[in-house]
Amino acid sequence: MITYFPLRPTEPVELDLSLELRIPVASVPSNFIDLFRNFLINLDYPQLITKSLSVISVNFTTGCYPNSTGGLFCQCEEQYGWSCDQCTTYGTCSNTTSATCSCINSLPSNDQFCQPLTSITPCPPPDGTEPLRFTPTTVISGEQVIVTCGPPPENLNLSSLTAVWTRDGNPITEDSLHTFSINNGEAKLTVSKAFDTDSGVYECRLKQGQVAFRQKSNGQFTIQERPLIQVSPIRSTIECSVGKLVTVTVTCSVQNPYRVKIIGTPAAGSNSVVHSFPIQNCPSSAITFTCEEETHGQFQGTINLKFAESFDCRNDPVFGNGTDGDVAEVPCPKADEAGELTAVCSGTEGKWVNQQNNCILKAVQDLLDQSQVLTSQSLPGFLNRLSSVTLNSTTAVVESANNINAIVQVLDNVAAALVSSQIIVSQNSMTDVLFAVGVLTTNEAKSSWDDLNNNRTSSVTRSGVESASSTLLRSVENITNALTSDSFTINTPFILLNKTAVTGTFNEDFNSTVVVDIPDGGSNNITVITFASMDNVLPPRVENNSTIKLINGRVVLLQSSNTINNVSFTFDIINDTLGKPQCVFWNFSLFDGLGGWDDEGCELVSNVNETATCNCNHLTSFSILMSPSSPKDPVLDIISYIGVGISMASLVICLIIEAVIWRKIRRNNTSYLRHVSIVNIAVSLLIANIWFIIGAAISDADTENPPACTAATFFIHVFYLALFFWMLASGLLLFYRTVNVFDHGLTKKSMLAIGFSLGYGAPLIIATITIAVTASKDEYIRGEGVCWLNWDESKALLAFVIPALLIVVINFLILIVVIYKMLRRRAVTAQADDRHVLLVIIRSLAVLTPFFGITWGLGVGILTSPNNKGIHIAFAFFNSLQGFFILVFGTLLDKKVRSELTFKSVSSSATKTTSAGNSSSSGLGFFRNWRRGGGRDVAPLPISSSPWAIRTGPIKTGGLIQVLDHSRWTDSMRAAIDGLLITHHGSKDLFKRVDADYAAMVQRACTDPNSLLHPTTCQHISRYVKHLAKLKNTSSSLNTSPEKVLETQQLWQSLTSGSHTVSVPVTTLPPAAFNPPAVAPPQEESLTRATVEKIVFNTYAVEGLTNPRMPFDEFTSSPFFERELEAARQRGAEWKKVAEERAKRKSEVQLPTGRLCRSCHQSLKQGPNSPHIHTSFPGVSRKYIYCPSRVLSLYKAQGMVKEMTWMGFQQSAFYKAERDRWVAERGK
Repeated sequence: MITYFPLRPTEPVELDLSLELRIPVASVPSNFIDLFRNFLINLDYPQLITKSLSVISVNFTTGCYPNSTGGLFCQCEEQYGWSCDQCTTYGTCSNTTSATCSCINSLPSNDQFCQPLTSITPCPPPDGTEPLRFTPTTVISGEQVIVTCGPPPENLNLSSLTAVWTRDGNPITEDSLHTFSINNGEAKLTVSKAFDTDSGVYECRLKQGQVAFRQKSNGQFTIQERPLIQVSPIRSTIECSVGKLVTVTVTCSVQNPYRVKIIGTPAAGSNSVVHSFPIQNCPSSAITFTCEEETHGQFQGTINLKFAESFDCRNDPVFGNGTDGDVAEVPCPKADEAGELTAVCSGTEGKWVNQQNNCILKAVQDLLDQSQVLTSQSLPGFLNRLSSVTLNSTTAVVESANNINAIVQVLDNVAAALVSSQIIVSQNSMTDVLFAVGVLTTNEAKSSWDDLNNNRTSSVTRSGVESASSTLLRSVENITNALTSDSFTINTPFILLNKTAVTGTFNEDFNSTVVVDIPDGGSNNITVITFASMDNVLPPRVENNSTIKLINGRVVLLQSSNTINNVSFTFDIINDTLGKPQCVFWNFSLFDGLGGWDDEGCELVSNVNETATCNCNHLTSFSILMSPSSPKDPVLDIISYIGVGISMASLVICLIIEAVIWRKIRRNNTSYLRHVSIVNIAVSLLIANIWFIIGAAISDADTENPPACTAATFFIHVFYLALFFWMLASGLLLFYRTVNVFDHGLTKKSMLAIGFSLGYGAPLIIATITIAVTASKDEYIRGEGVCWLNWDESKALLAFVIPALLIVVINFLILIVVIYKMLRRRAVTAQADDRHVLLVIIRSLAVLTPFFGITWGLGVGILTSPNNKGIHIAFAFFNSLQGFFILVFGTLLDKKVRSELTFKSVSSSATKTTSAGNSSSSGLGFFRNWRRGGGRDVAPLPISSSPWAIRTGPIKTGGLIQVLDHSRWTDSMRAAIDGLLITHHGSKDLFKRVDADYAAMVQRACTDPNSLLHPTTCQHISRYVKHLAKLKNTSSSLNTSPEKVLETQQLWQSLTSGSHTVSVPVTTLPPAAFNPPAVAPPQEESLTRATVEKIVFNTYAVEGLTNPRMPFDEFTSSPFFERELEAARQRGAEWKKVAEERAKRKSEVQLPTGRLCRSCHQSLKQGPNSPHIHTSFPGVSRKYIYCPSRVLSLYKAQGMVKEMTWMGFQQSAFYKAERDRWVAERGK
């Protein structure tokens, strides 16, 4: 690898050279390759060859030496190898068969050498002639199976093996159900309990290094479902008498393909067996029959028969006859159900009582069995099967409380497995869970849930004794906790899940029925599950299992990764005829574990317009400062606290900016005094906001602290009054300078003394008098624990309201006078039209209103109408954002401030900035761009890193923008820069100031298509000055002559001669033309004979053309000639049509500016008048510009008939082909 330093050592050019050394064997020792390898290892890098050429690394990959047959052995170094194709083509140096090899019997003719092992695609491993062996061959769900692989053929020489197992292409890992073992060349996979999720195509790979042996199962291996043996009766009492012959019949059945038999009877085995036997006398003991599956004897059913002469319970159609205390068991009435029906005979009542139905679907029973032993591998397939069973058997599930209860137990087992094994639940798996849960919450399931809830049924779960409804809700919560961290939404017919990563506030409307509002979510992952019909599951019991109330809104499950202290829910009321809504949450511990609704910590905020808003916490409202009462409204709380946060951040930024520019604004008295007022206004408001937060924390504390509350109220009072009085000082200063336009009168010290006396002295006096008068009577703060001035007893709040509103009135009068003066002076001097007058009024109001507290006049409205929510919200919004207004209107809109910030950012920049860009590392570059563009959104111009560079950038005149060095400057550019050099002559930062001012000139000229002001750099300006110095001093050492450039080019050509590396030689660009054409003509190579032959061969090689240099007379007789001739005619017709359309457009409309597409000749910019779409392909980082015309030309021969929109093209069959073409083109 060679490094070349062209002209700038900081930008070397790296070249990769492949060197082939041919050395006669007779001239070197036999161990020459070892000596050569050691020499390269011990060599120090970089090795300097010339001043501009060095070798930084050498990799020795391939060594070839003669063999005994007169050929070559080409041996690879370590970590290199030959591909499988080359090993097969040239033969390996030994008989070893591998996925790759390190030595072949010849050097490849295509000049290829050994490649890194990581980049070689190995040959597929050889397949075994026999399939995998399963023991037993037929596996029943829940039973063990062993899969055996190997041994591999002896010629592979595999001694130390590793086994890789897959099922349906997915890797199998060891867990509690799957274990691996290798013994005597055989690998075994043992599945201790196999279920339906273990069905599939199995594959085993035995590997040793790069050598592998593969063996597959003989097609799909399927786990059989468990045999469901049903016997009738299960337990029964038979009527008999002495001397009377009675025939008893018992039956046994099983589903296909299994067969059953009754042990000890002559009945032949089949899927249904009937056995009848006579009873002469009543046997004294019971008779038992056993029914078992023929080939799997572990699956059995038992029949127990008792005999009696008299009965207490007679002729029941289901349970038959029985005596007192007999327990009868009969099979489930449906063939696809497992379990039994049971009852107990009551002699006193003469009937079967305590009847229980324990039947559940066989598929649900299988799921319940498998849920006991779930692993991360089986969970996705298990949840998919759970969803499938519940959806396909919806009616059977929802009509049976047993099925519902079993599925709830399944979900509880799933949640326990997630917690114990720390399994992450994917979006697809969660979708399966929601589908299953949604079926359980439908209206058809309500009667089943009523049975479960009204009977106060409970079961022992992993969370303790809980009802089925509580277990279901807790299971969903636990499964949701294991969700992946991605953000997504799952919408099922009955459940909506939204998982979002939020920072700050969170406000979402779910199905237009529930609104969740979290004003301060922080950095959090929030999951919201909205149940459409969860009221069917959770009973409305509040106390003593009472069901008098009804659930009158959606049920929402909210989870977050961090603690949330304030949440609001707005529910659409389902039945507006019901009254007294109550905000509740489900408490799992109520009613001895049954669970119930609890309202502790939740409160109803509003109940209007058929919606109810609930909140779980109370926050102090910022509008409390002006209100005689303490409004408890979450909207006010949100506005106040968010506004205070923004205000404090803005005030800190304002003070930082003032500190940065403080030395520059002290030269003028008016500017200095204005900034003194702004700084003190910002400091007063910042301290007041801090004390406001402290007071709110004291107010919300569980225990009252009157001394701390009194101190907080005093400081809040002082600094809010200081804010108003400094506003008054600022207004008086503005009034004084507006009336007294001459710079005489009061001195700077006098005005400072007046300002500080008024700004801090007056507030301190008012606050001290207020606390001295009211504190002795305990009437300084409010009695309800709110840290603010009292209103009801002492009216101490007037000590804040009266000064504040009085200052508002005074500032409003000052504002009127100032606007009048401004309009009068502009009318005399500028004679502006009406539109300009309106702009002046708007600007004056926008700047002056926040400073003089006009919006605080809303406090009067609060005093007169304390319950008006609109006035409270408006007051809280405008006043809590006062700091933001001060930053924007008092600092950022000041031209002088922006100018000084721009100069600071330029002078303190750590990187070289362009005359039209914003590449400075300083954080104040924003203000520099703002100042240049006058606040407009003007894109920065490009940066050049060398005098010869051309960079594309933002569109200035619709074409290509070039960054020009001084040798290519236009006359207008040279004249402008000469003028700026004269202007800033003698300045400390001459080039930076010239660069900044010229950048502003270029930005202002961006809208002029005929402007000759092009971008340049500060470096080029410096070189221009050196160039002028050289012209005046011929003995200067500065050498940028054309002879030096030519010498550099010759050196480059000599160094790169014979290299395959693509390089760009150093050239000097010609001067930029005035308004160059929008589309440059394509650069095409001359059509020589070799060029034509190359084009023809590349076009038809894929269709069968094999001769790359076919003579023309032979080509005319080939089948490709007519196709090429027709294609030429079509191209000619298409070019003619394009030329006609281009001429027509040119005559009708003005040609579009900017870079044009070579296919449709429209602007490449995306917009309403351009067909192009700027987008990208998934997984490809580069931008892709979609042109319908170009795509049609590319795929017309493949069947595309018309131009397509981008959305239509994404759905077409050509989308993937275009993506692959784009990736390949970008790779080149």
